[in-house]
Amino acid sequence: MKVLIAEQDQALQQQLQSLCDSIHLQATIQNTVEAALEAAQTDSYDLIYTAHYLPDATGFELCRGIRKQSRNTSTPIILTTKDNHQALIEKAFAAGVTETFSPAQFDELESFVIRTAGSLKPIEGRVLLVEDSLAQQKTAKLYLEGIGLQVDTATEVEEAWQAFSENTYDLVLTDIVLEGDSSGLTLVKKIRRQQEHHSSPSIIAMSSYDDPARRIELFRLGADEYVTKPLIYEELIARVKHLIHSAKLTAALTEQKELIEQQHTALSQFMGRMSHECRNSINIISGMARLLLRRPEKLDERQQEQIRTISNAADHQLSLVNDILDYSKLQAEELETSLTPCNIQQLMTDTIELFQHTCDDKKLVLTHTLDSCPQEVLLDARKTKQILINLVGNAVKFTEQGHINLTASPNDNMLAFSVEDTGPGINDEDQARLFRAFSQTQLGKNATQGTGLGLAICADFARLMGGQMSVESCPGQGSRFICSLPLKIPQ
Repeated sequence: MKVLIAEQDQALQQQLQSLCDSIHLQATIQNTVEAALEAAQTDSYDLIYTAHYLPDATGFELCRGIRKQSRNTSTPIILTTKDNHQALIEKAFAAGVTETFSPAQFDELESFVIRTAGSLKPIEGRVLLVEDSLAQQKTAKLYLEGIGLQVDTATEVEEAWQAFSENTYDLVLTDIVLEGDSSGLTLVKKIRRQQEHHSSPSIIAMSSYDDPARRIELFRLGADEYVTKPLIYEELIARVKHLIHSAKLTAALTEQKELIEQQHTALSQFMGRMSHECRNSINIISGMARLLLRRPEKLDERQQEQIRTISNAADHQLSLVNDILDYSKLQAEELETSLTPCNIQQLMTDTIELFQHTCDDKKLVLTHTLDSCPQEVLLDARKTKQILINLVGNAVKFTEQGHINLTASPNDNMLAFSVEDTGPGINDEDQARLFRAFSQTQLGKNATQGTGLGLAICADFARLMGGQMSVESCPGQGSRFICSLPLKIPQ
């Protein structure tokens, strides 16, 4: 690809030459408008750069002269100028300038050049060109092949449909008025309605009739672009490149998404299998420890303490493994909700009892309050209990003095479970990542316990049941975690 540079400043000449070399552009550098016009008269360029002021004339005069030449009527032209007022920019565009930059905007200029060079590179793809005028068909085919495309041609709908059914195309370019019994509209409808063909290419419709109603109808049927005849081939090529490039990007993103989903599924399945295996082994260790503790008369005090340590460690490891197992199921979308009548009072009492001994040891006041709630509601009891256990457990872990209160209260058509503590509180930065998987607050990291999955699982469970999780907290003033679930009364 060729670039014409009209610039007298040697430092800028070197910068521009280096830029062109870095992206494999062939640069021709001239110092005057006269020399640049002579170069443009004898050769075609893919990009032209000019300074505002040159020794013999201005960049505006160079632009006007180039636009009068048949070789470079549509070549992008860049103008650099220290003057950036609106009147000058309008004058530049009127002279045929494509884009203006100040000397301080060399980075932006560099990006423009790189982007333009990229758009001029040949592209790979296969096009079906449907045109009954052989002369226009031949010209369009030459332009399309000139940018690297493979082009198949047809003159009427049946021939085009036969080719489409047997091949895979990146783009279909069809005239609307065709020979035979069918029009280009028929071809567009057949392509968009086909179900079994493995690709759905972009479609550009061509017509001599620039009628808004016709354009709307074409877009409704599935055309992606519409161009009028006589064709401006530079415009057509730009549209073709844009559509094919966009389609290839979409295909690449879809392929990458499917690959990531496959990898994610494989990882979730692996985590699930490993969690099951680990859980079995941990359950054996925990069970043996409990059996030994049932016969304390055969153990001295030191041995009993050691076995309790083993039991506690096994319980902790089982909790971590269960978190991983639940998370893998959530990610694989294998978990479902099961709503059954649930006694809220019993649910809260069962949760509190699990932590009462620990709170007694830490001299914490652990309470629960049922605020004007119905006796029974429809809940997924297991998932709701797991959320409450996680929230109360976190409060017990991080609260060193004061109290923890578990409350259930109706709020419009929602049932709000809240856990309030007098712990250290959470700053805004940590609150923003509380419910993200494998993300822990600084307090959580200091505690050196947990996977960072507990609150993420709570949030996912709440969403799965049609609710949500939220938090209210200030450093030094404790925290309040709220799980809001739909309030449903058994019939």
